[in-house]
Amino acid sequence: MPESNEFSYKKQIMSKYNEPSYVKTYDRRYNSIQSEKYETILRYLEDQVVWILDVGIGTGLFLDKVVRQWPLIGTDLSLRMLRTAKKRAKDLPNVELILADADYLPFKERIFKVVTSFTLLQNMPNPLETIKELIRVSDNLVAITVLKKKINAHSLKKILKKSGLKKFNIIEGTSEDISAICYVI
Repeated sequence: MPESNEFSYKKQIMSKYNEPSYVKTYDRRYNSIQSEKYETILRYLEDQVVWILDVGIGTGLFLDKVVRQWPLIGTDLSLRMLRTAKKRAKDLPNVELILADADYLPFKERIFKVVTSFTLLQNMPNPLETIKELIRVSDNLVAITVLKKKINAHSLKKILKKSGLKKFNIIEGTSEDISAICYVI
């Protein structure tokens, strides 16, 4: 997809997620589905994690699950979603929220032990480039989920191999998602 088309595509997605009515219904609509994904991924996290980077944090549903144990930096391209996440994080320790594009993260290489991204890739114009960016900032583990109806397990495996990852596990749960635990070596 040419760069101008990628930007247009991202603007379209961003405007959807910035829509006040969408943000209001997001938590109610996705809370239980997202919780299942979080529990799947959290089983793979180690106790020695210093900071978690969550790319595409949305309204911050993941915050309650992790910040009492690990500090977290969350990024999202939707300002309205980040504002909702900020309200949720108000009384939580060790949370930083940053407006950022998942394809151009404002971090040094290999700075995070764990990078998570829940249900983001299918919204990106070039999922392979997004995964490469997640890998770039990870020193150890990249944990992602994708909607099965948008990216099936076979396609996800191909994308992960093309990204240069050598070691990963694909987890097909009972929900609408596929999870992948990827080890950056």
